[in-house]
Amino acid sequence: MSKVSDAVWGNEQAYFNQPPANVPPDAWWISIVFFWLLLPLNLIMALLCVFIDPMFRWIGSLAMFSTLHGRPLWMAWAIWWYQIATALQLLVRSGKSRFTLFSRSRAIYGGGEWWWHGELPTPRGHAHTRHSWRRPTLRRVGTWPGQPARLARDHLH
Repeated sequence: MSKVSDAVWGNEQAYFNQPPANVPPDAWWISIVFFWLLLPLNLIMALLCVFIDPMFRWIGSLAMFSTLHGRPLWMAWAIWWYQIATALQLLVRSGKSRFTLFSRSRAIYGGGEWWWHGELPTPRGHAHTRHSWRRPTLRRVGTWPGQPARLARDHLH
């Protein structure tokens, strides 16, 4: 890298050569090995979660429990199933639309003001979500930890 880009973005080699930090136990190497060993079971359970809404809500609740308790290694399977099921929900039942995925998730969880999505509860309804998507959002696009965030639209030319 050039000295100019190192000054602006930080040293890429130094960033990627540092050891991982704050890795939750369900993302340790042993968890990844077991994920691949149990892949057929993981896919079957995720597919069931895609087509059976109460099962998707159940696995989402287990993922929430795992996340709220520090994502322990013994609950890694819940995160695996939830992440695969969410990705398949997006591809199969939501027409590749994240907004439709959020709307479906909200309906599956009862249509209230709060529902679990990913690693946190998602608040508010349709009107707030539409409003927040229309305004410019400050995102960390192409930055390293400790670098200032930049507007995503500045990197889309």
